[in-house]
Amino acid sequence: MQRHRIVTRFSVPRRQEAHYAPVHADPEWLQFRLGLFRAVFVPSVQGLGIPVTLLCSSESADFVRRRTRCFSWLNVEIQNDWYGGTEAAEDELITRLDSDDALCRGWFDAVDSAPRDRDVYISRRQ
Repeated sequence: MQRHRIVTRFSVPRRQEAHYAPVHADPEWLQFRLGLFRAVFVPSVQGLGIPVTLLCSSESADFVRRRTRCFSWLNVEIQNDWYGGTEAAEDELITRLDSDDALCRGWFDAVDSAPRDRDVYISRRQ
């Protein structure tokens, strides 16, 4: 099995939405996002043994760190301008997941069984 990591853009402003950047530091908005994160994301990933990286702006990182320090499998990484993710190590596969999404239990088995000479991009909107 490959080494996996889950990465989510928790509170990083997008370049094209600079006017929206202050919301990412708003404690009320962050608390709402943390509520969704705890209700949906955490139950689906906390028992998987897969490390999780939350991408946060420098203005929101401390707030999010303080409220997620009970999760030993999670770390907060500062990213002040959303550019699409984070770099993977040579032997690592990254699953990009929104902080209000859930992950099915068979996800990593499916990714591990995909042909190694192909990139896998999945996006489904309903």
